[in-house]
Amino acid sequence: MLGHPLGPADWQSACQCFDARAGLARLPGYTVVYLGMKQDASFFEGKEPALVYIGKRLKDALRLECIFTEAGVDFGVEADEYRGGVIFRSVRAGAFFYVLPETVERATEVMHQNGYRVYVGQETGLS
Repeated sequence: MLGHPLGPADWQSACQCFDARAGLARLPGYTVVYLGMKQDASFFEGKEPALVYIGKRLKDALRLECIFTEAGVDFGVEADEYRGGVIFRSVRAGAFFYVLPETVERATEVMHQNGYRVYVGQETGLS
């Protein structure tokens, strides 16, 4: 950052311009802003990550990535399958969001502030 904080509109722009592979966002008036809060599986090696959210829609998953990045929450995301449906149960694909145990409280607080429900269940671990 070049001396002044980013406002919400800037973060929305950053998230739209975010290059997930490089961990970079290009913003007007800024050179390059490093947002690297999204972590790969190696970040969680030797630790037991906690599943905090299953993104069933791409739009919701991308928004949560931006929210966690803005809030400085380290997280991992992987595509996986889950069972959904009430009457017609089926296997569906979703974005599984993981955080370290010491980050769960902060991640859930951020999720609640932004209207997300925390996943409560048995599944844990990144493959």
